[in-house]
Amino acid sequence: VLTKYTMKLEEISFFLAADVHKLINNKAMNINRVLLGNERATAKLLFNLMKSELEKDKLHQLKWQERVKVWKFIQKNCIVQSFREFMASEEIQNPPTVKTEIENMIKEQIVLSEQRLRVLQYIGTLLPPKHTQSDINEWYRTLENLNKSIDTQFVECMEKMRVQYELVQDKCQEKVQVCKMTLLDMNISTVEDVEVVHSNMLQMTEKLKHRFEEQLEHMNSDFKEMAKWHEQHCEGLYNYVQDAMGLWDVHELQLSQQEDVLQKKVDKYRWEQDNIIQMMKDNLDTSLEKMKMASCEEELKEYLEKALSSLDQIRTRYEFCITLKQIVMDEVMAYPKAILWELISYSISISQHFGVKEIFKQ
Repeated sequence: VLTKYTMKLEEISFFLAADVHKLINNKAMNINRVLLGNERATAKLLFNLMKSELEKDKLHQLKWQERVKVWKFIQKNCIVQSFREFMASEEIQNPPTVKTEIENMIKEQIVLSEQRLRVLQYIGTLLPPKHTQSDINEWYRTLENLNKSIDTQFVECMEKMRVQYELVQDKCQEKVQVCKMTLLDMNISTVEDVEVVHSNMLQMTEKLKHRFEEQLEHMNSDFKEMAKWHEQHCEGLYNYVQDAMGLWDVHELQLSQQEDVLQKKVDKYRWEQDNIIQMMKDNLDTSLEKMKMASCEEELKEYLEKALSSLDQIRTRYEFCITLKQIVMDEVMAYPKAILWELISYSISISQHFGVKEIFKQ
Protein backbone atom coordinates (compact mmCIF):
# COMPACT_ATOMS: atom_id res chain seq x y z
CA VAL A 1 0.00 0.00 0.00
CA LEU A 2 2.74 2.47 0.98
CA THR A 3 4.71 1.63 -2.17
CA LYS A 4 1.64 2.31 -4.34
CA TYR A 5 0.98 5.67 -2.79
CA THR A 6 4.67 6.53 -2.84
CA MET A 7 4.65 6.14 -6.62
CA LYS A 8 1.52 8.28 -6.95
CA LEU A 9 2.97 11.05 -4.79
CA GLU A 10 6.13 11.03 -6.85
CA GLU A 11 4.06 11.37 -10.03
CA ILE A 12 2.18 14.30 -8.60
CA SER A 13 5.51 15.88 -7.63
CA PHE A 14 3.93 18.09 -5.01
CA PHE A 15 6.66 17.07 -2.64
CA LEU A 16 10.16 16.27 -3.30
CA ALA A 17 10.92 12.64 -3.69
CA ALA A 18 13.03 12.68 -0.55
CA ASP A 19 10.21 14.23 1.44
CA VAL A 20 7.78 11.71 0.04
CA HIS A 21 10.04 8.83 1.06
CA LYS A 22 10.60 10.44 4.45
CA LEU A 23 6.86 10.81 4.98
CA ILE A 24 6.21 7.30 3.81
CA ASN A 25 8.98 5.99 6.08
CA ASN A 26 7.48 7.82 9.04
CA LYS A 27 4.09 6.40 8.27
CA ALA A 28 5.62 2.97 7.87
CA MET A 29 7.42 3.30 11.19
CA ASN A 30 4.19 4.37 12.88
CA ILE A 31 2.37 1.47 11.32
CA ASN A 32 5.16 -0.88 12.41
CA ARG A 33 5.00 0.50 15.95
CA VAL A 34 1.27 -0.05 16.03
CA LEU A 35 1.65 -3.55 14.61
CA LEU A 36 4.41 -4.39 17.08
CA GLY A 37 2.26 -3.01 19.91
CA ASN A 38 -0.63 -5.09 18.71
CA GLU A 39 1.59 -8.17 18.51
CA ARG A 40 2.92 -7.53 22.00
CA ALA A 41 -0.62 -7.04 23.28
CA THR A 42 -1.74 -10.17 21.50
CA ALA A 43 1.24 -12.11 22.85
CA LYS A 44 0.57 -10.81 26.35
CA LEU A 45 -3.08 -11.68 26.00
CA LEU A 46 -2.16 -15.17 24.85
CA PHE A 47 0.31 -15.47 27.72
CA ASN A 48 -2.30 -14.36 30.21
CA LEU A 49 -4.80 -16.77 28.72
CA MET A 50 -2.32 -19.64 28.88
CA LYS A 51 -1.35 -18.67 32.43
CA SER A 52 -5.01 -18.57 33.45
CA GLU A 53 -5.64 -21.96 31.85
CA LEU A 54 -2.58 -23.43 33.54
CA GLU A 55 -3.69 -22.05 36.88
CA LYS A 56 -7.15 -23.48 36.29
CA ASP A 57 -5.63 -26.83 35.35
CA LYS A 58 -3.44 -26.74 38.42
CA LEU A 59 -6.40 -25.84 40.63
CA HIS A 60 -8.46 -28.59 39.06
CA GLN A 61 -5.57 -31.00 39.53
CA LEU A 62 -5.25 -30.04 43.19
CA LYS A 63 -8.99 -30.38 43.67
CA TRP A 64 -8.90 -33.75 41.94
CA GLN A 65 -6.02 -34.92 44.07
CA GLU A 66 -7.79 -33.68 47.19
CA ARG A 67 -11.01 -35.42 46.19
CA VAL A 68 -9.11 -38.61 45.37
CA LYS A 69 -7.43 -38.35 48.76
CA VAL A 70 -10.80 -37.82 50.44
CA TRP A 71 -12.28 -40.73 48.45
CA LYS A 72 -9.42 -43.00 49.47
CA PHE A 73 -9.82 -41.87 53.07
CA ILE A 74 -13.57 -42.56 52.91
CA GLN A 75 -13.00 -45.97 51.32
CA LYS A 76 -10.38 -46.79 53.92
CA ASN A 77 -12.71 -45.70 56.72
CA CYS A 78 -15.55 -47.73 55.19
CA ILE A 79 -13.39 -50.84 55.22
CA VAL A 80 -12.21 -50.17 58.77
CA GLN A 81 -15.75 -49.33 59.89
CA SER A 82 -17.12 -52.49 58.29
CA PHE A 83 -14.52 -54.49 60.22
CA ARG A 84 -15.43 -52.69 63.45
CA GLU A 85 -19.11 -53.41 62.85
CA PHE A 86 -18.23 -57.02 62.10
CA MET A 87 -16.27 -57.30 65.34
CA ALA A 88 -19.04 -55.56 67.32
CA SER A 89 -21.79 -57.76 65.89
CA GLU A 90 -23.71 -60.05 68.22
CA GLU A 91 -22.62 -63.06 66.21
CA ILE A 92 -18.97 -62.32 67.04
CA GLN A 93 -19.27 -60.90 70.55
CA ASN A 94 -21.78 -63.51 71.74
CA PRO A 95 -21.66 -66.42 69.28
CA PRO A 96 -25.03 -68.24 69.00
CA THR A 97 -23.23 -71.59 68.83
CA VAL A 98 -21.62 -70.90 72.19
CA LYS A 99 -25.00 -69.91 73.63
CA THR A 100 -26.42 -73.19 72.34
CA GLU A 101 -23.61 -75.15 74.00
CA ILE A 102 -24.17 -73.29 77.28
CA GLU A 103 -27.93 -73.96 77.15
CA ASN A 104 -27.31 -77.65 76.46
CA MET A 105 -24.80 -77.78 79.32
CA ILE A 106 -27.29 -76.15 81.69
CA LYS A 107 -30.01 -78.64 80.71
CA GLU A 108 -27.69 -81.61 81.22
CA GLN A 109 -26.37 -80.16 84.48
CA ILE A 110 -29.94 -79.72 85.74
CA VAL A 111 -30.74 -83.36 84.93
CA LEU A 112 -27.57 -84.60 86.66
CA SER A 113 -28.15 -82.27 89.64
CA GLU A 114 -31.67 -83.63 90.05
CA GLN A 115 -30.26 -87.16 89.99
CA ARG A 116 -27.72 -86.15 92.63
CA LEU A 117 -30.47 -84.59 94.73
CA ARG A 118 -32.45 -87.85 94.60
CA VAL A 119 -29.32 -89.76 95.64
CA LEU A 120 -28.76 -87.34 98.51
CA GLN A 121 -32.38 -87.68 99.63
CA TYR A 122 -32.13 -91.47 99.44
CA ILE A 123 -29.70 -91.41 102.39
CA GLY A 124 -32.74 -90.72 104.59
CA THR A 125 -34.03 -94.21 103.85
CA LEU A 126 -30.81 -96.03 104.80
CA LEU A 127 -31.79 -96.66 108.40
CA PRO A 128 -30.45 -99.37 110.70
CA PRO A 129 -30.85 -102.23 111.34
CA LYS A 130 -32.25 -102.90 107.85
CA HIS A 131 -29.27 -101.17 106.23
CA THR A 132 -25.63 -101.51 107.16
CA GLN A 133 -22.31 -99.77 106.61
CA SER A 134 -21.89 -101.52 103.25
CA ASP A 135 -25.13 -99.88 102.06
CA ILE A 136 -23.74 -96.48 103.12
CA ASN A 137 -20.51 -97.20 101.23
CA GLU A 138 -22.45 -98.20 98.11
CA TRP A 139 -24.52 -95.02 98.37
CA TYR A 140 -21.37 -92.90 98.61
CA ARG A 141 -19.81 -94.65 95.60
CA THR A 142 -22.95 -93.85 93.60
CA LEU A 143 -22.74 -90.22 94.72
CA GLU A 144 -19.05 -90.01 93.78
CA ASN A 145 -19.72 -91.49 90.33
CA LEU A 146 -22.50 -88.96 89.79
CA ASN A 147 -20.20 -86.10 90.80
CA LYS A 148 -17.60 -87.41 88.34
CA SER A 149 -20.26 -87.54 85.62
CA ILE A 150 -21.11 -83.90 86.31
CA ASP A 151 -17.41 -82.96 86.13
CA THR A 152 -16.93 -84.92 82.90
CA GLN A 153 -19.98 -83.35 81.29
CA PHE A 154 -18.73 -79.86 82.18
CA VAL A 155 -15.25 -80.56 80.77
CA GLU A 156 -16.77 -81.83 77.52
CA CYS A 157 -18.97 -78.75 77.25
CA MET A 158 -16.01 -76.46 77.94
CA GLU A 159 -14.10 -78.14 75.13
CA LYS A 160 -17.04 -77.66 72.75
CA MET A 161 -17.26 -73.99 73.72
CA ARG A 162 -13.52 -73.60 73.17
CA VAL A 163 -13.87 -75.07 69.67
CA GLN A 164 -16.72 -72.67 68.86
CA TYR A 165 -14.69 -69.70 70.12
CA GLU A 166 -11.77 -70.81 67.94
CA LEU A 167 -14.08 -70.94 64.91
CA VAL A 168 -15.18 -67.37 65.63
CA GLN A 169 -11.55 -66.29 65.94
CA ASP A 170 -10.81 -67.94 62.59
CA LYS A 171 -13.64 -65.90 61.04
CA CYS A 172 -12.09 -62.75 62.50
CA GLN A 173 -8.68 -63.64 61.07
CA GLU A 174 -10.23 -64.26 57.66
CA LYS A 175 -12.01 -60.90 57.85
CA VAL A 176 -8.71 -59.19 58.71
CA GLN A 177 -7.01 -60.73 55.68
CA VAL A 178 -9.93 -59.78 53.40
CA CYS A 179 -9.79 -56.16 54.59
CA LYS A 180 -6.02 -56.04 54.13
CA MET A 181 -6.17 -57.44 50.60
CA THR A 182 -9.02 -55.04 49.73
CA LEU A 183 -6.93 -52.06 50.83
CA LEU A 184 -3.98 -53.29 48.80
CA ASP A 185 -6.04 -54.14 45.70
CA MET A 186 -7.86 -50.80 45.68
CA ASN A 187 -4.53 -49.00 46.13
CA ILE A 188 -6.14 -46.48 48.47
CA SER A 189 -3.39 -46.57 51.09
CA THR A 190 0.32 -46.99 51.24
CA VAL A 191 1.79 -50.29 52.31
CA GLU A 192 2.84 -48.70 55.60
CA ASP A 193 -0.70 -47.44 56.28
CA VAL A 194 -2.12 -50.85 55.39
CA GLU A 195 0.25 -52.48 57.86
CA VAL A 196 -0.82 -50.03 60.56
CA VAL A 197 -4.51 -50.77 59.89
CA HIS A 198 -3.74 -54.49 59.80
CA SER A 199 -1.94 -54.26 63.15
CA ASN A 200 -4.90 -52.42 64.72
CA MET A 201 -7.30 -55.07 63.44
CA LEU A 202 -5.11 -57.82 64.86
CA GLN A 203 -5.14 -56.05 68.22
CA MET A 204 -8.95 -56.09 68.15
CA THR A 205 -8.96 -59.82 67.39
CA GLU A 206 -6.44 -60.46 70.16
CA LYS A 207 -8.58 -58.47 72.57
CA LEU A 208 -11.60 -60.59 71.62
CA LYS A 209 -9.54 -63.76 72.01
CA HIS A 210 -8.39 -62.62 75.46
CA ARG A 211 -12.02 -61.94 76.47
CA PHE A 212 -13.07 -65.40 75.30
CA GLU A 213 -10.22 -66.98 77.26
CA GLU A 214 -11.15 -64.98 80.37
CA GLN A 215 -14.77 -66.14 80.09
CA LEU A 216 -13.71 -69.78 79.79
CA GLU A 217 -11.23 -69.42 82.64
CA HIS A 218 -13.83 -67.72 84.82
CA MET A 219 -16.38 -70.48 84.12
CA ASN A 220 -13.77 -73.16 84.75
CA SER A 221 -12.66 -71.52 88.00
CA ASP A 222 -16.24 -71.13 89.26
CA PHE A 223 -17.11 -74.72 88.39
CA LYS A 224 -13.98 -76.09 90.06
CA GLU A 225 -14.80 -74.12 93.19
CA MET A 226 -18.39 -75.38 93.12
CA ALA A 227 -17.25 -78.97 92.44
CA LYS A 228 -14.81 -78.75 95.36
CA TRP A 229 -17.60 -77.41 97.58
CA HIS A 230 -19.90 -80.30 96.60
CA GLU A 231 -17.12 -82.84 97.08
CA GLN A 232 -16.32 -81.55 100.57
CA HIS A 233 -19.97 -81.45 101.64
CA CYS A 234 -20.72 -84.89 100.17
CA GLU A 235 -17.73 -86.31 102.00
CA GLY A 236 -18.83 -84.49 105.15
CA LEU A 237 -22.33 -85.95 104.82
CA TYR A 238 -20.84 -89.40 104.27
CA ASN A 239 -18.70 -89.10 107.41
CA TYR A 240 -21.68 -87.69 109.31
CA VAL A 241 -23.87 -90.64 108.33
CA GLN A 242 -21.02 -93.03 109.07
CA ASP A 243 -20.76 -91.61 112.58
CA ALA A 244 -24.52 -92.01 113.02
CA MET A 245 -24.26 -95.59 111.81
CA GLY A 246 -21.38 -96.06 114.26
CA LEU A 247 -23.68 -94.99 117.09
CA TRP A 248 -26.11 -97.70 116.03
CA ASP A 249 -23.28 -100.24 115.89
CA VAL A 250 -22.28 -99.30 119.45
CA HIS A 251 -25.91 -99.55 120.54
CA GLU A 252 -26.29 -102.92 118.82
CA LEU A 253 -23.06 -104.14 120.40
CA GLN A 254 -24.27 -103.11 123.86
CA LEU A 255 -27.55 -104.93 123.32
CA SER A 256 -25.74 -107.99 122.05
CA GLN A 257 -23.38 -107.98 125.04
CA GLN A 258 -26.25 -107.68 127.50
CA GLU A 259 -28.11 -110.46 125.73
CA ASP A 260 -24.99 -112.64 125.80
CA VAL A 261 -24.51 -112.00 129.52
CA LEU A 262 -28.13 -112.89 130.24
CA GLN A 263 -27.96 -115.97 128.03
CA LYS A 264 -24.80 -117.13 129.78
CA LYS A 265 -26.45 -116.72 133.17
CA VAL A 266 -29.53 -118.65 132.07
CA ASP A 267 -27.39 -121.37 130.50
CA LYS A 268 -25.27 -121.56 133.63
CA TYR A 269 -28.39 -121.88 135.81
CA ARG A 270 -29.85 -124.55 133.54
CA TRP A 271 -26.56 -126.44 133.50
CA GLU A 272 -26.15 -126.31 137.28
CA GLN A 273 -29.74 -127.31 137.84
CA ASP A 274 -29.58 -130.19 135.36
CA ASN A 275 -26.24 -131.30 136.74
CA ILE A 276 -27.45 -131.28 140.36
CA ILE A 277 -30.68 -133.09 139.53
CA GLN A 278 -28.85 -135.68 137.46
CA MET A 279 -26.27 -136.23 140.20
CA MET A 280 -28.96 -136.63 142.88
CA LYS A 281 -30.94 -138.99 140.64
CA ASP A 282 -27.84 -141.04 140.11
CA ASN A 283 -27.19 -141.21 143.87
CA LEU A 284 -30.81 -142.13 144.58
CA ASP A 285 -30.86 -144.78 141.85
CA THR A 286 -27.65 -146.22 143.22
CA SER A 287 -29.10 -146.41 146.74
CA LEU A 288 -32.31 -148.04 145.50
CA GLU A 289 -30.39 -150.59 143.47
CA LYS A 290 -28.30 -151.45 146.50
CA MET A 291 -31.46 -151.77 148.59
CA LYS A 292 -32.77 -154.29 146.10
CA MET A 293 -29.56 -156.22 146.34
CA ALA A 294 -29.34 -156.07 150.17
CA SER A 295 -29.03 -159.54 151.76
CA CYS A 296 -29.86 -158.63 155.34
CA GLU A 297 -31.93 -156.21 157.32
CA GLU A 298 -28.92 -154.20 158.49
CA GLU A 299 -27.80 -153.51 154.92
CA LEU A 300 -31.34 -152.67 153.96
CA LYS A 301 -31.58 -150.14 156.78
CA GLU A 302 -28.23 -148.69 155.85
CA TYR A 303 -29.21 -148.21 152.22
CA LEU A 304 -32.59 -146.91 153.28
CA GLU A 305 -30.94 -144.26 155.38
CA LYS A 306 -28.74 -143.33 152.42
CA ALA A 307 -31.79 -143.13 150.19
CA LEU A 308 -33.57 -140.92 152.70
CA SER A 309 -30.44 -138.79 152.95
CA SER A 310 -30.40 -138.50 149.18
CA LEU A 311 -34.02 -137.41 149.25
CA ASP A 312 -33.16 -134.78 151.87
CA GLN A 313 -30.32 -133.59 149.67
CA ILE A 314 -32.66 -133.50 146.70
CA ARG A 315 -35.09 -131.39 148.69
CA THR A 316 -32.26 -129.08 149.82
CA ARG A 317 -30.85 -128.83 146.30
CA TYR A 318 -34.33 -128.23 144.95
CA GLU A 319 -34.76 -125.33 147.37
CA PHE A 320 -31.35 -124.03 146.20
CA CYS A 321 -32.47 -124.37 142.60
CA ILE A 322 -35.60 -122.41 143.40
CA THR A 323 -33.44 -119.68 144.92
CA LEU A 324 -31.11 -119.76 141.91
CA LYS A 325 -34.10 -119.70 139.61
CA GLN A 326 -35.41 -116.62 141.39
CA ILE A 327 -32.05 -114.95 140.96
CA VAL A 328 -32.12 -115.74 137.25
CA MET A 329 -35.75 -114.58 137.03
CA ASP A 330 -34.72 -111.30 138.63
CA GLU A 331 -31.99 -110.98 135.97
CA VAL A 332 -34.51 -111.74 133.23
CA MET A 333 -37.06 -109.29 134.62
CA ALA A 334 -34.34 -106.61 134.85
CA TYR A 335 -33.33 -107.20 131.21
CA PRO A 336 -36.18 -105.12 129.64
CA LYS A 337 -35.30 -102.22 131.89
CA ALA A 338 -31.65 -102.49 130.84
CA ILE A 339 -32.78 -102.56 127.22
CA LEU A 340 -34.91 -99.47 127.87
CA TRP A 341 -31.96 -97.61 129.37
CA GLU A 342 -29.86 -98.64 126.39
CA LEU A 343 -32.53 -97.28 124.05
CA ILE A 344 -32.60 -94.03 126.02
CA SER A 345 -28.80 -93.84 125.83
CA TYR A 346 -28.93 -94.40 122.06
CA SER A 347 -31.67 -91.78 121.74
CA ILE A 348 -29.56 -89.24 123.62
CA SER A 349 -26.48 -90.02 121.52
CA ILE A 350 -28.29 -89.85 118.17
CA SER A 351 -30.14 -86.66 119.17
CA GLN A 352 -26.89 -84.98 120.18
CA HIS A 353 -25.26 -86.17 116.96
CA PHE A 354 -27.95 -84.60 114.78
CA GLY A 355 -28.32 -81.59 117.06
CA VAL A 356 -32.04 -82.07 117.65
CA LYS A 357 -34.29 -82.35 120.66
CA GLU A 358 -34.23 -85.81 122.21
CA ILE A 359 -36.68 -87.93 120.28
CA PHE A 360 -37.18 -90.76 122.81
CA LYS A 361 -37.68 -90.50 126.54
CA GLN A 362 -38.76 -92.90 129.24
